[in-house]
Amino acid sequence: MSKAPLSTLWPEGFEPENTSHFVAAAIVDEVNAAAPARRLHSHATGQLCVALEGAVGLQTEEGLSMVPVSCGIWLPAGTRHNGVLGPGGRSLYCHFSPEAAKRLPAAPARLMLNRMTVEMIRHLATAKMSEERARRIGAVLLDELELARELPVSFAAFPNHPVLQRIALDCSADAAETRTNAEWAAEIGMSERSLSRLVVNETGMSFREWRLHVRMLSTLSGFAHGLTVEEAAYRTGYKTTSAFIRAFRQRFGMTPGALREEMQE
Repeated sequence: MSKAPLSTLWPEGFEPENTSHFVAAAIVDEVNAAAPARRLHSHATGQLCVALEGAVGLQTEEGLSMVPVSCGIWLPAGTRHNGVLGPGGRSLYCHFSPEAAKRLPAAPARLMLNRMTVEMIRHLATAKMSEERARRIGAVLLDELELARELPVSFAAFPNHPVLQRIALDCSADAAETRTNAEWAAEIGMSERSLSRLVVNETGMSFREWRLHVRMLSTLSGFAHGLTVEEAAYRTGYKTTSAFIRAFRQRFGMTPGALREEMQE
């Protein structure tokens, strides 16, 4: 079973508190094993966390939210949080000055990002450029973020219980995993009834429904890289594509085809 997600570690030289930069970005793919994942802090800048691959999340006072690939979580300046990474996690962080952040939501928001937006942030994080050039790219980036679809709060919520977080990470890593409820319970040293009750209390869903929800989220990274709806249905265990589409729309408020098209736009 996977380990619980760990706190992220800023790359050397990156200064998230520097409000003099209109926009600044960094690739974050290292963790600080000594820092508690629930130790919250805030920044003087607005922050956008984007998932590139693997398990990427943000812990806030409301709980842990995972960031699906090609999605981002926006946090206004002063929002208490902590970035975390699970196995294979690789993320982008983009920070905006108080001046620039005025154009983005005044409350935390989950955003669906197109590929151009993600690549602009990646370019800011990896290329050497003048402050003026970064400002010009940042202005276009803000235009795209203002147009981004806002996702519901429940879209990628994660349970706070560490045991369920580890199960979710395993389900995310392998959308086709087929362990039964009893096998999961035995693996974590709980009775099947206790595990089922824990999942209902933490998520409001049955164990089967919750695992399906997590596996569906894991298909988003595939959509960003050409996975078809039919292939996603097969990966998540559905016998028919139509049943997968109905279930996906019920959980996420849109069809997988519409989401795939938007991600590849």
